[in-house]
Amino acid sequence: MGSIGCTSATRSDVPSLERQSQSLNKTIMCPVCPGESIDQSQNPLAVSMRKIVSQKLSECWTNKQIKGFFVERYGVSVLLEPPTEGFNLTIWLLPPFAVGV
Repeated sequence: MGSIGCTSATRSDVPSLERQSQSLNKTIMCPVCPGESIDQSQNPLAVSMRKIVSQKLSECWTNKQIKGFFVERYGVSVLLEPPTEGFNLTIWLLPPFAVGV
């Protein structure tokens, strides 16, 4: 359900999966601790979310699929960096435009 060539994790894949998990955890906000990523938060919900990220990565989900999973449950505000498409593009374009005006 994800990336091409993804097979079940072997021992040599574990450090790679852990690095990918840590990287992804830094981009998802804890819904209970505003401004804090699930990587930083020790809230039980953040701990649970980190476990879900690891599980989904081991099931060969892509980063985009995992972020989508959390966005479906908590809304786009769960992402520390808003998407650069659709309505959210205005979040990226408005500040430079306002400074220019």
